[in-house]
Amino acid sequence: MTTNFFSQLALLGKFNTTLAITRDDANGLITVSFLPKPYNQVDNATKLLKPLNLTASADEMDSLFFDTIKTPVEDTVTFFNNAESYMEQKTKAEKQAQMEKDRTEKLKKAEKELKDLIADTSKIKENAKKITAKAIALKGKDIDNKIAQDAIALVHKNTRQEGLF
Repeated sequence: MTTNFFSQLALLGKFNTTLAITRDDANGLITVSFLPKPYNQVDNATKLLKPLNLTASADEMDSLFFDTIKTPVEDTVTFFNNAESYMEQKTKAEKQAQMEKDRTEKLKKAEKELKDLIADTSKIKENAKKITAKAIALKGKDIDNKIAQDAIALVHKNTRQEGLF
C-alpha cells in the first residue's frame, strides 16, 4: 500500500511539526493533533500556540485533512516569519540604541575632560596643546560642539602674541 501522506506533509513548508494521531474504534473516528513549530524559538508568543485538533472518519481525513490544515498552517508560518523578523529588528534596534548611548557617554566624558582643563584659566597657556588636541578630538565626534569651539577660542585668545604690529 502506497500513501502520499508524508509527501503532502513535506509540501506544507519548512518548520518543525508535532503530530499525534488517536484512533477511536468505538466511534469510528480519528483525531489528529497537528502543531507546527518554528525552527528557532525566537519569541515567547510562538510558544503559546495550541495544536490544531481535527476529528473525523478515516475517509474524511483521507480526503480533507490537507485541505483543512492548509490555510491555518500558512497563517502560522507567516506568523513565525513575522515573529522572527520582529526579533531580528528588535535586536538591531537594541544594538543601535546601545551604540548611541555609548557615543553619548563618550561625548559627555570628553566634554567633562575639556571643561576641567579650561576651568583653571591660569593654566590655559601651559595646557594649550592639550586643550587644543582634546577640543579637536571632540569636534571630530560632534562638529558643532560648543564646548570645543569655546575652548579653541579661549586658547587662541590666551596664546596670541600681542604688539607684533
